[in-house]
Order: sequence, then structure tokens, then C-alpha cells
Amino acid sequence: MQVRIMNKFILLVSILTSLAFSSCLRKKQRTVITGRLMNCDGVSANVYGKVVAPQFVLFGHEIVLPFRTNQNGYFRVMYEGKHNFDEFYVDFFDAEPLYKVTGIEGQEKNIGDIYGVPFKTPLRIHLDVKNPYSQNDTLYISKPLGFYDSEWIKVPGPFESGMIGTFDDFRHVDIPMHTADIKLYGGYRSRVRYKVVTPEMEGISLTGTTFTLKPICSGEYTDVTLVIE
Repeated sequence: MQVRIMNKFILLVSILTSLAFSSCLRKKQRTVITGRLMNCDGVSANVYGKVVAPQFVLFGHEIVLPFRTNQNGYFRVMYEGKHNFDEFYVDFFDAEPLYKVTGIEGQEKNIGDIYGVPFKTPLRIHLDVKNPYSQNDTLYISKPLGFYDSEWIKVPGPFESGMIGTFDDFRHVDIPMHTADIKLYGGYRSRVRYKVVTPEMEGISLTGTTFTLKPICSGEYTDVTLVIE
């Protein structure tokens, strides 16, 4: 048993050493990352942020490239070194990483327009009812008002399939947002969380449905269907 553990440890050290050695052999290169910070009223000027890239090397530290957006919301950072920036994060206001950026090839990486989070995302919410429950049961839908604030939309049972309403003040709060979603789904992904509470199941946990957002700040409604089982 001890020999097996020792062999695994030696293999792990060998892999990490190989990664560190290959990083040392990699030639230095110049990488330029650009983008523009937007909000639903226009551009976000003079905002501080940073690009953060993890380094997968032995005893490596993350690379942090600070910036400040200009009057038109644009930002630009430059890096000279051996890191390839295949994956990196962008955040603002010293918050949690807001965007995870992947899939941009080359040394000139233009992220394009990105938006501060949270932002409003109007929804049309529908029910697909497999189990109607009873008049004693209530559907609770979590409506985020910010990162740390939300309220409940309450729908009394029994439930029927169909649209339950339009909601203009839902906010997207899920971070980091993944730029790869644009290619995979045609837009960023978001999530609505909900639960059915019955007299016997007061402590039931939230479930959720994931969907693709309409263009951010377009004012277009996104149709979201909650399955009631």
C-alpha cells in the first residue's frame, strides 16, 4: 500500500516538474487583450478592473494585469512572457471574476463588449406541469434583485401548464459568465431557481432550469419553462 502511494506521489511530482520545465522552455511572447465594458445605459467609463490568468506550473502564481476603462469604455492590457492566455478571467470593482474567457486564439485577443453584472433580463415564465399538486401547495420562484438580495414569486396550486406571467425586473447574477457560451448556445446562459413547497415538505431544496439569454440589455423577453414534477 505504501509503495503504491509512493509511486503515485512520484508520478505527480514528475508531471508537475515536466509542466514547469516545458513552461521554462516556452519562448516569451507578447499578448494584448482588449475589450469594452458596457451597461444598459451605454458605456462604463473610468472603471477599474483586471485580467487574471492562472498559471498551471509548479509553485506558479496567477498573473494579474490591472486596467482602467477609457471614456468610451474600452480597456487594453499587454503581457510579455511565456503564458499563452488560453484561459483567463476579467473582473471589475475588485469583485469575484465576472467573465471566464476561453477559445480566443492568437496573441491579439479582443473580448468585445462585456457587461457589468448584475443586469436586468426580462423573462416570460411558463410551466410544464407533470404533477399539478393541490391547493395546499405553493410554487416559489426566486427572483434575484442583486447578488445578495432576492424575493419570491409565489404561485398557488394546483398548477396548470402555460404562461404564468412576464417579469421585467429579473436580474442575472450568475458569475463567472462564460464567453464560450456564445459559440455553444448563441448567447450567455442564465438560470431560474424554484421549488414547490407542500405542508409535508417545508425544507425542500431549490431546483433550477438553465436557459440562453437574449442579447444583454436588448429589452427582449426570454421564454423560460419550469417543469413541475
